[in-house]
Amino acid sequence: MMEIRPTPRRAFLLRPALCLAIGVALAAPPLEARQRNEGADITGGVSDRDNTRVAGTVFDPEGNPMPNVNIWVVNHDSPANRQRTRTRKTGTYLARNLAPLLEEFNLEGINLRLTFERDGYRSVETTIGVARNALGTVHPILWPEGQEPQTDAIYALLTGQITTPEGKPAKDATLRIGSPEDPELSVEAEVDKNGTYEALLWAAPRVLRLDAAAPGHEASSQEISLTEQARPDLVQVATYDISLGG
Repeated sequence: MMEIRPTPRRAFLLRPALCLAIGVALAAPPLEARQRNEGADITGGVSDRDNTRVAGTVFDPEGNPMPNVNIWVVNHDSPANRQRTRTRKTGTYLARNLAPLLEEFNLEGINLRLTFERDGYRSVETTIGVARNALGTVHPILWPEGQEPQTDAIYALLTGQITTPEGKPAKDATLRIGSPEDPELSVEAEVDKNGTYEALLWAAPRVLRLDAAAPGHEASSQEISLTEQARPDLVQVATYDISLGG
């Protein structure tokens, strides 16, 4: 699961080598409702060996991981049954063994509805479409009861891969994240041996600058613009792949 480490000035790093791979982006659009796959052979399509799962980290408004959050998981298109899990001390969770929630029409995927609850905090409910035997991710933010969510801030998880001009993973790559809107923002992201990176930015500026480098290649610098926060109770996921020069 993900290890969250705070860094100065409202930024956090997620260590890619310790992270689960993201199979479906946060708040992905639900799959086509009740996929029936007429004419398909569904023999063995739904079994106890199904590996569909959903994972993430639950945060409080300050960006701190929250333990002991109850999580209810149901099949959005057939909600008769539900399963329960909880966040660990690190605020991370993994809901798996979801075979009892699957129906015959879930041969290709399932719409999962997740509800996150903890006493004294506003509940968060969201639906995510997850392909069969894949991993979906949701990172909610639980706001205290009586406190209005901050709607003008951006909470973003940046992911991507740094590659060479030939499209191969860049070895020993580095990535620094800054912003022309906030000169004091400087985050040195950790990049794994495959060139993949993740960085969680809390109350981030809308425009960011990504400076990537690796031995033997020209550095690459680009500016990106984050979208406005659609929901103040969900961290948005943005993927940016970076190609280095020759």
